[in-house]
Amino acid sequence: MSVATGRLDLDVLVVGAGMVGAAAACLMARAGFSVGVVESCAPEPFDGAGPWGLRVSAFSPGSQDILTETGAWRQVEAQRHCAYRRMIVEDRDESVVLEFNAPEFGLERLGTLVENDLVQWSLWQSLLAAGGVELACPDAVDTLALEAGGPHVGLHSGRQIRC
Repeated sequence: MSVATGRLDLDVLVVGAGMVGAAAACLMARAGFSVGVVESCAPEPFDGAGPWGLRVSAFSPGSQDILTETGAWRQVEAQRHCAYRRMIVEDRDESVVLEFNAPEFGLERLGTLVENDLVQWSLWQSLLAAGGVELACPDAVDTLALEAGGPHVGLHSGRQIRC
């Protein structure tokens, strides 16, 4: 917090803590940047005993490595997920069909299917645990102005951030 201005000074401000925004914020904080995250509402806690979510993502080993670096993958591993060894991709009229099989690439699996709600909740937990992250939630951006020292963001809550 800048004493002279009452404004929070950060290296980076991420607006929206969806899967991409939350992962980016975690990685930048781990790299030593001071990071702010503005999000309208925190994700609901993931309930592994509840019904399976209909929205899932297929995480390649490389994407899994990114989630491991954010600290979120250990949360995912502790819940439900499913490895996949084969994937078939078709276009709308089925004239083009691509098939991928893990053994053809010398792999045990192509990746892992995970419910989006679990990934989102796990990334949120990583944000909460990360040092160097300022969370503004629930909040929203009201104003954005470019100043000599960088962007100046005014939040609905009245907080002022320069990043």
